[in-house]
Amino acid sequence: MGEEGTIDTSIRFFDPFFGSEPVRNPWVVVLALSLGPAVSNGLARFAYALILPAMQSDLHWTYTEAGWLNTANAIGYLLGAIGTLWAVRSVGAGTLFRLGMLVVTLALLVSGISRDIGLLSFLRILAGLAGAPVFICGGVLAAALFPAGDGRAGNAIALYFGGAGAGLLLSGIVLPLWFDQAGPTGWSIAWIALGILSAFCVPLTWWASRQVGGLPAGHSEPLLGVWRNFLPALIGYGFFGAGYMIYMTFVVAWARNAGAGVGAVIALWSLLGLAVLASPFVWRPLLTRWSGQTCLALSIGLTGCGVAVAWAMPTNTGLQASAIIFGLSFFIVPSAATALVRSSLPKAQWAPAVAFFTVVFAASQTVGPIAAGWIADRSGSLSSGLLLGLGLLAAGTLAAGAQPSRALE
Repeated sequence: MGEEGTIDTSIRFFDPFFGSEPVRNPWVVVLALSLGPAVSNGLARFAYALILPAMQSDLHWTYTEAGWLNTANAIGYLLGAIGTLWAVRSVGAGTLFRLGMLVVTLALLVSGISRDIGLLSFLRILAGLAGAPVFICGGVLAAALFPAGDGRAGNAIALYFGGAGAGLLLSGIVLPLWFDQAGPTGWSIAWIALGILSAFCVPLTWWASRQVGGLPAGHSEPLLGVWRNFLPALIGYGFFGAGYMIYMTFVVAWARNAGAGVGAVIALWSLLGLAVLASPFVWRPLLTRWSGQTCLALSIGLTGCGVAVAWAMPTNTGLQASAIIFGLSFFIVPSAATALVRSSLPKAQWAPAVAFFTVVFAASQTVGPIAAGWIADRSGSLSSGLLLGLGLLAAGTLAAGAQPSRALE
């Protein structure tokens, strides 16, 4: 392994995809790593909102059943986060990242072969189970590219998580056009296409994960300290997980119900993806100068503002403004949480601590979509479901704002 904050080139001899020349620029590695959240989140998680209306129409699902499939994904994500919490100590972040990329890709490919809600639920669980270590470990790998105290680390973390915007943008352009031509029955081909796109990303992410050195193995000792010292931030992160996932599950259905056509849906999802891609650059001064806990509370609050605009203004203009505000903020939340951990704990404890945060986050996501779907079915409108998401995000802002600003000893 290389020294802390360096790029490890000693394993280049074993790299099956690229040559043996060392990589000198860490930003190239960060960009390649960012294809991880592009797949695990942009394609495997959030693209479901674009496919949901077609599946709901073709398979005659209720909002509760539609919400359940994203809850199933969140259950898998929770199990994956718990598994990462323990496995990262013995297996290592890089290995878990690579394995997760492979399994997510396979789950997407197979999702197009069945109409059975049981099998589809299993595949959504599997995609979440594998997506969690990709999301967690990739962020830790990006953070490890720079030494302690280097302000560029916050930018690298944000750029990594912002990679999900590429998946959002690509799916937002392609899928609505596909469904406009194929109709509701085209959802199976959509899943297979997402799997093929993911497969193209696997070699680059595997290569990038092998370039990071100086990341010691984690251990279990800090976990009680994480709970004790980060309690307000953890509570806020949990409320965020439940609230934002309601928006990401139902925003396209909300737009469709408001009369949005295919062009409006493309614009909505594309603006969301572009905003996520732009978010690391927009937030760069704040991530460099402000503390992780301040950025955490602010980004959760602005995410809630995005939901509020969609709820109050269900027009094309309102929904597009909502997508921009939401997209500029919601992937900064995990960036801020990772930066908070990085600035407060020794390097060996980063991966277990980030995984611990993600366990809380993932557990809350299992509640949000199905609860909002149940409320929407009972009220006859998605408006009440979105209002639930807004309330959860407001509570998350207040909780995260109570996090002490001091670094841990």
